[in-house]
Parts: sequence; C-alpha cells; structure tokens
Amino acid sequence: MASELQDLPIFPLNVVLFPGMALPLHIFEQRYRDMISRCLEEDHRFGVVLIQEGQEVGDPATPFDVGTAAQIASVERMPDGRMNLVTVGTQRFRCVEHVQVTPYRIARFECLEDEPAAADCAALAGEVREAVEDYLQAVYTLADQPRRPIEFPDDPVALSYQVGAMLQIGSRERQGLLETGPAAERLKQELAYLRRETRMLRMLLSRRDSGNAGSFSKN
Repeated sequence: MASELQDLPIFPLNVVLFPGMALPLHIFEQRYRDMISRCLEEDHRFGVVLIQEGQEVGDPATPFDVGTAAQIASVERMPDGRMNLVTVGTQRFRCVEHVQVTPYRIARFECLEDEPAAADCAALAGEVREAVEDYLQAVYTLADQPRRPIEFPDDPVALSYQVGAMLQIGSRERQGLLETGPAAERLKQELAYLRRETRMLRMLLSRRDSGNAGSFSKN
C-alpha cells in the first residue's frame, strides 16, 4: 500500500538504510550542510537512497528509486561548519519525480507502507531467527570474538528490517531487500541469504582449521 509523501531532500549514499536502524553521518560538503541546515530549521526529514551511478562526493549521483526517510536524532556542529549527525530510518519510500538536481536533489515520493504480517509469517520468522543465530555464531567464531547478545524483535516486519541491516552482503542485494514487500517475501529472501552466507563462513572456518592443524602437525 502506498500513501502520498511531499517533496523530500535526498542524500545519495553508498549505504542502504532500513527503517528503525541508526545511521551516523559526517556532513562536510557545502550543499549538504545547506540541506541539513534547512531540515533542522523546518524539522524535516531527508531521504537516504543508495547510489546507482556516480559518487558520494562531487557531481550529482543517480540514486535508486526506493530509499528510507531519515529523522535527525542528534547533531554536533563544528566551528568550520561541518556536522556530525545521528539519524534513524523511519519510512520506506519510492521516487515519483525529481523536482531538483542541484545543488542537491529534491524529489517527490510516495511512502511505501508495510502491511501487517500474515498469520503464517510467524513460522517463517522463527526460521529466520534460527538462521540468524547460526550465521552470527559463524561470524564471531571466524573473527575469534566472543558472541555478543543481540535482541531481535517479535514483529516480523521489524525483524526483516533488522536482519537486512545486519547481513554482510552486497549493497545491491541489500537494496533488493529494502525494495521487497510484503515482509514475508523479504524474510524468505533473507533466509536464503543467511543460509548461503553461513555455508560460506563455515567453509572458511574449515579451511582455517585445516590449515592450523597442518601447521601444528609439522611442528
């Protein structure tokens, strides 16, 4: 389901922001200092959208159509005009029309609403939670780090966003998750990614352990 969203300033970045996730930003280009100053003055959100073509710095980059609106949670201003922000993703949106490109993009978007998860989504969410545990165990074991506790929400929609943000996958795959709806479809794709990545991590662990065993036997 989509609902109307007014014009929104756009910040194209090499990152995918999911609703509910925090994103720290360092603002140094003048155009984005101006944009953030306007957002602060008007208590306005801005859109974070993955870059499809171009770079973060310099000429205007071409973003994907789907992004996430970001609310500014805190700001630290520096004497030279730079700013450090902490932002939080609030709402997915889809671009309808770009009404300005320079000095920074302003676009007309529609919100992408998340429908309540279907009743049969609970079992799928349970599979995803189990797969996340296996994935994280492999990640921490490979890094030789103790497993840190991570709490996952009960709500399947919120769970799908947290898993999407946590997965160490390519930005375009992560963008695909952001664009996917409803939540059940996103969770199904995340389950496939989790199992794929866990297999790869376990292969790396096996190779590392085999190498260590070989070195040990030579001594």
